[in-house]
Amino acid sequence: MANPLSSHSLVRDTKTVDTGIFYDFSEESIETFVEELLKKNDELHNELEKALLKITRLRKQRSALLDIIVKSSKNNEEDDDDDDIHSELSAGDIDSDVESTTSEDLDTIIKKEDIKQDYNTESSLQPLKRKRATPNKASKRQRGSKPVFVPKDDKGNYILPAVLGKTKVLSLGEIIPKEGFFNQNYIFPVGYAIERPYKSMVNKEQFTTYKCSISKDEYDKPLFCIEAEDAPEIEIKKNTPTAAWSEVLRKSNLLRQKEFKNTVSGPEYYGLSSITIKKMIQELPGARDCIGYQWMDI
Repeated sequence: MANPLSSHSLVRDTKTVDTGIFYDFSEESIETFVEELLKKNDELHNELEKALLKITRLRKQRSALLDIIVKSSKNNEEDDDDDDIHSELSAGDIDSDVESTTSEDLDTIIKKEDIKQDYNTESSLQPLKRKRATPNKASKRQRGSKPVFVPKDDKGNYILPAVLGKTKVLSLGEIIPKEGFFNQNYIFPVGYAIERPYKSMVNKEQFTTYKCSISKDEYDKPLFCIEAEDAPEIEIKKNTPTAAWSEVLRKSNLLRQKEFKNTVSGPEYYGLSSITIKKMIQELPGARDCIGYQWMDI
């Protein structure tokens, strides 16, 4: 009886494998069959890599979009804010808030992120996890996109003091359209002053009222001053609002033996990110002369 695996055998099996390829049992046909399988395997491997690449790109797009949503909601601050807010900041936030991200920026963000990870099936096809906000009071708040109504007098000036949630606006001050007294996101009027509650720097069981104001230093630059009602002897004067409030948090946490991290937004604690206060400041004389400030249509 002839050996079916002999090179002289021309027997052909009429069955097919999963790939749909006909084959016989000759050495030549087996080699061809193996080559076809390897080729098919390479094609499937390439398709898998493309699919994993697409999944990775979609994850990055989703992450970038979530960042845009978070930044957008942060810019639209609700005036009724909580007492103990810790908004996560980058180092650049010491001078200004995070710049708004446009749809064009999204493409740039995605293109800049080179996909360098190994596409092994087990690691790349992990279930997508929903990004959750930092579990603090700031993440629980819905920030209002509409300003609160503040009455004006017969001359069109806002009647002050005006209470906006936990913030009391004492004075709007005077706009100086010079470098340093504004940036892309905020205007810092000289004479601007607000009051707001926060943890005491001298009594760990109490909150106190802090007066936040803006003046000028001897170099004709803005100076951000904070005074605590229960500790008038402590003078805090810094060149940025974040530096000033960071000092308050440092002293407050030191009193309570807590680790201090620079996670405070000075403009937010100064009330400058409030949509209502932004509107009020933009109506001051000289606001249109602040070249480079990103005007908000409120």
